[in-house]
Amino acid sequence: MKPFKRKGEQIIAKLSEHEVTLISSLCQQLLGLIAQVPGYERGPAPAPGADDSFALWEAEIEAGEHAFLPDDAALQRLFPDAYGNDDAAAKEFRRSTMPWLREEKHDQLGAVLADLTATEAGRHPLTIAADHVDAWLKTLTNLRLAIAVRIGITDAASERALRRIGEDDPRAYPYAVYTWLNLTQESLIEAVTA
Repeated sequence: MKPFKRKGEQIIAKLSEHEVTLISSLCQQLLGLIAQVPGYERGPAPAPGADDSFALWEAEIEAGEHAFLPDDAALQRLFPDAYGNDDAAAKEFRRSTMPWLREEKHDQLGAVLADLTATEAGRHPLTIAADHVDAWLKTLTNLRLAIAVRIGITDAASERALRRIGEDDPRAYPYAVYTWLNLTQESLIEAVTA
């Protein structure tokens, strides 16, 4: 990957076909993970109108009734429990925020995938419009969090320990991807703040 550069209101980088495929695959996997959350069914939200002004609100409440603390450690990291010592408050927080957070993550992944598709497998530079930068930053963070959970990164010490693993360790490739995503995100942040 050539580092991200600002060009007017856009952020541009050159990704190889392999890099486009890698990020696309990770995004698809994350979409699949989010879709495993019970009660999550992606579909058009009802549009409030003059005769159904509460339709959207009602749909959000209904979706929130299915909110729960996921069993999957990666989902727990992506949808953290806000109140560890108060089950009732934690359930209410999940009920009111989880549907919105799931929808937001889904939309962010969609924006990233659209930008990657526009590269035609790396034949064209990756161009991120100003209104997609936030989606990219949050998606890269979510990908890193999910990988970190899967390979056992819980703090700086566990991350340092992974630097010393051998190539035959099953965590070696995911750790290399995690490190590459860190560098990609750093490059994007530098371009955005330049």
